[in-house]
Amino acid sequence: MTSGQIIGLVFIIGFPLWAIVASVIAWKQSIRKKRAEGSVRALEVKYSPILNEEAEVQRLRDIANSVSVDISNLRSSYNEKKAIFDRLAKEVAIFDEKLAFAEMGVYEPHFDYTDSEQYKQTIIENRETQKRMVSNKIAAIAKTEWTVSGSKAKGQTMNNRNVKLALRAFNNECDAAVANVRWNNANAMEKRIVNARQQIDNLNATNDVHITDEYLKRKRSFPCTLTPAIPARCSTWERFLR
Repeated sequence: MTSGQIIGLVFIIGFPLWAIVASVIAWKQSIRKKRAEGSVRALEVKYSPILNEEAEVQRLRDIANSVSVDISNLRSSYNEKKAIFDRLAKEVAIFDEKLAFAEMGVYEPHFDYTDSEQYKQTIIENRETQKRMVSNKIAAIAKTEWTVSGSKAKGQTMNNRNVKLALRAFNNECDAAVANVRWNNANAMEKRIVNARQQIDNLNATNDVHITDEYLKRKRSFPCTLTPAIPARCSTWERFLR
């Protein structure tokens, strides 16, 4: 075999091998390139906020401002709802107080447009005094500490109810008397109040519940206290008629 033939044979055999080797090398380089590009993109995504400091600072500022606005809105909403809650709580407390007094026959006074200011003020001052006496539990008392089914708590509950009933009956009788006060019948209305107290105490003798002397004194003196205001009340009505 001549040298030319040998060279030709080597070329025929070597060229495909070289092509295969070159292809493998190119394929591996392509894979490395893609991997490198992927790693670069991942690093860019991961560290882009740090790489771009100004953008990151602005992003954090935007977040802080948004949180600050949310906090401000929450505080405003809380204060608004707290104010509503406090107002409603006060209204409920006032209603509960009025209800508690109403259960014992102590009602808010109502007036006609013909009533004089002196008459109104006399009624209001007397009613406030009565409310304080009722609140301080010196208007009516239960002298015996009863037990119900062996329970002092139940006995106290019974006493409280009996006191309420006694006060309600007495106050209603007194209000009826006061409503009928005229300039010439104050003494008669005072006697009516005294008799009402005596009858209610007699009915509660078994329970040992009594209207106190202090409360009776306040009640029985009221018709006489009110009498000076009666002419003013009547004169207002007479002026209206004229």
